[in-house]
Amino acid sequence: AMTVPPAMTVPPATVPPATVPPATVTPAASPATSSSSPGGSRVLLFAAIGVAALVLIGGAIAITTGGNGDDAAATPESSTTSSLDTTSSTTAASSTTSTTEATAAVPSDTDLQSLVVIATAALGGDIDVAVDSGVVTLTGSIPNEETRAEIVDAVASIEGVSSVSDQLELPPLDQQCTDLIMSQDRWACIESVTFDGTTLTAAFTSESGGEVFNTVGGYHLHFFDDSVDPVTAGVNGDASTGGGIWEVWDDTPEYTTTRFAGSDITKLCVRIATPGHTLESLDSGNCFPVEQS
Repeated sequence: AMTVPPAMTVPPATVPPATVPPATVTPAASPATSSSSPGGSRVLLFAAIGVAALVLIGGAIAITTGGNGDDAAATPESSTTSSLDTTSSTTAASSTTSTTEATAAVPSDTDLQSLVVIATAALGGDIDVAVDSGVVTLTGSIPNEETRAEIVDAVASIEGVSSVSDQLELPPLDQQCTDLIMSQDRWACIESVTFDGTTLTAAFTSESGGEVFNTVGGYHLHFFDDSVDPVTAGVNGDASTGGGIWEVWDDTPEYTTTRFAGSDITKLCVRIATPGHTLESLDSGNCFPVEQS
């Protein structure tokens, strides 16, 4: 019988139990029945060793790749953090710039006062203006409620004005150009009167009812001072009784006379008269204080 030399003893491969499963090796044939040659046994052993080596190498590669994956995953996080930091810085800078521009755009009280004076001067009235931290206080006199509303609205619309304190006062009723007066077909309202001791000049607004005022055969104006009762400032008729002194006028929008020279006139009044010199209505005009110049 053939004598089979004992199998070569190969030290077992040291493989970490957690990562490398035990190598599966086909057992050698029994010496009593095997007809294999010694070379065939060696081939099987070397194949087993090769499989074990490949498993070990594969595990090492997996570990190495996993480490690189962790590093790669960390990179986007760092990039995202940097991006957020940059965005936050940009936003903060923009916010600071916007706040600074808004603060710089707020006008000072002195600038606001100048703007308010300009706005109110165009709307009429004798108005004084004071400004404190954006709060505008208006004092003085105005001719009517319509003018009050226009002035307050104009001032409130000025940028930088936080609120408006309306302390404007209406003049006495006989000085006001009321809605009742302006509801007449024809009317006139005196807005200012100056007197230098010789010449008296009055500015007025009026409505002629679609006709031109005419002292000869047409509707016209009667001017008189406050020493005359309005009802007497026209000849006897539906709205007047006669007996007073007046001056007829048809030139708009200014009245000028020297007939009060040397007098102490304090108010000038106006009413609308018919072609026959009777007053059309006692509610067709007003009176206004005379400013001595």
